[in-house]
Amino acid sequence: MPLTYSLALLVLFVLLLTTEFFVPSAGLVGLAAVVAAVSAIVIAFTHSATAGFSFLAAVFALTPII
Repeated sequence: MPLTYSLALLVLFVLLLTTEFFVPSAGLVGLAAVVAAVSAIVIAFTHSATAGFSFLAAVFALTPII
């Protein structure tokens, strides 16, 4: 899979996590954000270990910032 899919899922993670603060969804939007983040990391690891660890670091850095 191209690394572009992983980047798109990372952007989706950021959007869903931001939406979680404004939409009362009983955590379903947050769950979708977690699924998007894990999927992005898995796809990045299938590309290369460096990309996987980079996306993993990005998720760990972006989560508290958001």
